[in-house]
Amino acid sequence: MIFEEGWQQEKYEEVFETTIRQVRRQQAMDPDFTMNDLNARLDDLYVRQGQGWEGKSVVLEIVEAATIAAYEYILADWEE
Repeated sequence: MIFEEGWQQEKYEEVFETTIRQVRRQQAMDPDFTMNDLNARLDDLYVRQGQGWEGKSVVLEIVEAATIAAYEYILADWEE
């Protein structure tokens, strides 16, 4: 994802990497955590992302996009 300002890309990468670490930690520590759980989170994020018709801050848009990308990345890796 490309952003107009460098700080936006930095924020995206920070959220993406943090989200991956958090989910990996949960995978390691919670044997009941499944792909279905992560898919449910992702579905919720898709819905919330589409509810921004009134406008969202740039930071919130970045956080949502990075979190969705991280969840999709983990799911793709998990399925292999």
